[in-house]
Amino acid sequence: MIIKAIKNRCSVRSYKPEKIREEELQEILEAARMAPSGSNIRKTRIFVIQKEETLKEIAKVVALATKAGHADGISKERAAAIDPETHNFFYHAPTLLIMTSPEDSYNAYVDAACVIENAMLQAAELNIGTCWVNNVRRTQKDEGVRAFLRNIGVRDDEIVIGCVAVGYPAGEMKPKEQTEGHEVIRV
Repeated sequence: MIIKAIKNRCSVRSYKPEKIREEELQEILEAARMAPSGSNIRKTRIFVIQKEETLKEIAKVVALATKAGHADGISKERAAAIDPETHNFFYHAPTLLIMTSPEDSYNAYVDAACVIENAMLQAAELNIGTCWVNNVRRTQKDEGVRAFLRNIGVRDDEIVIGCVAVGYPAGEMKPKEQTEGHEVIRV
């Protein structure tokens, strides 16, 4: 039941080092690809990073960009406290999904958000941990981050919408009971 996956999904910030099985990754990607999109344009691209050296590289360039003050929405005080040699915005997950869309796509953010949510719900169904991470989006204008993105195949006319850290949780997944928020108003 989909409601079970919705209720069990939670942000995981500590992962085991081993990669998820290829069959599980394919199920997550299939669910992501089946997400709806405005006018059915389906232009979100999903970049899958699993190579350890590439994961370390993106963690470092994002931390350097943040420390340099090139991260939208992160205070100078918080940025100054980051150590680019050790900080990892992706929680050392063994898989990172980066979702991009054409910059001129009218529905880029909502379309990619559906892709991200489908991926996270399928992972929850498989008891795989995820965490939606925005730091690549926040730093994508930084030259070091942009160079990294170009190197993995992100086009200059694309923007990063969000990322999903994916892996087996290092501990128990503990969803919080949601009792407030997202108010429903019947008219």
